[in-house]
Amino acid sequence: MVFEKVNENLYLLIDESYYDTISSALVLPNSLIMVDSGIHVSNMKEFRKYVEDETGKKFDTLILTHHHNDHVIGNQVFSDCKIIATKTVAQKLKTWKKNMTPEKLERRKETLKDKTAFDGLEITLPNETFDDYLEIIDENIKVVIKRTGGHTKGSTSVYCPSYKILIAGDNLLSNFPPYGADPSCNPDTWINTLNEYLTLDVEKFIPGHGKVSDHKLVKDTIKVIEKMRDFIKKQASKDKTKEEVIEEGFDMKFYPVNEDDSFEVSAMKYTLSNWYKFWVEEKN
Repeated sequence: MVFEKVNENLYLLIDESYYDTISSALVLPNSLIMVDSGIHVSNMKEFRKYVEDETGKKFDTLILTHHHNDHVIGNQVFSDCKIIATKTVAQKLKTWKKNMTPEKLERRKETLKDKTAFDGLEITLPNETFDDYLEIIDENIKVVIKRTGGHTKGSTSVYCPSYKILIAGDNLLSNFPPYGADPSCNPDTWINTLNEYLTLDVEKFIPGHGKVSDHKLVKDTIKVIEKMRDFIKKQASKDKTKEEVIEEGFDMKFYPVNEDDSFEVSAMKYTLSNWYKFWVEEKN
């Protein structure tokens, strides 16, 4: 794991246990906000202590950008705080907790580099929800929490205008292609969301995985999604089957894929499949 002090207002945990998952700590005048609790319980405990020791302030809020478990495993570390999520995300997590079994957890653990990530895990749910928009104000600093959709239906951005920082969750990925395999993913909404990001006064974009980025990542992500959309629609107009579109789409290499990584390969194919369903099957 890497603790990164970006500046006086922002600290990051970049967790190498799973594709450099990012958790972000915003430093407000009187308190701290964590955005996403990551994939590793003890790493998050260490990160919380590190930031509190560095700043002399305490966390009182955890915000979740979406429901995927690599962003929520450390929730229990903030059981003494407000844990905020959209109602959509909260319901997804409630269902996930209800359906979780030791066998499922073990299978998930096997995908991680550090097999101790779930040690002591207590699945902890949000205790405060909102529909689409929420603001937190601390003296002269405002934090805007907005459900945008895109990567998932509940995907949420956290924007601090004064700091010129936008935390995007998995609507941005700097080390991985746009991952659109979630059943609730809406790639049209995703494009609109990214275009909205470009209208905001932002200097630092924080993706869900990877590293601190800038406007180039936003623009590049838009281009990739649009290229995949145009390819899928064009092939479908030629009466290509779904399976043909997926295989030919994979060969198009819209972005670099490590073919030795089974997850990267399946992610690309599941994304193509899901977006074929969205743009072709559900439009007919």
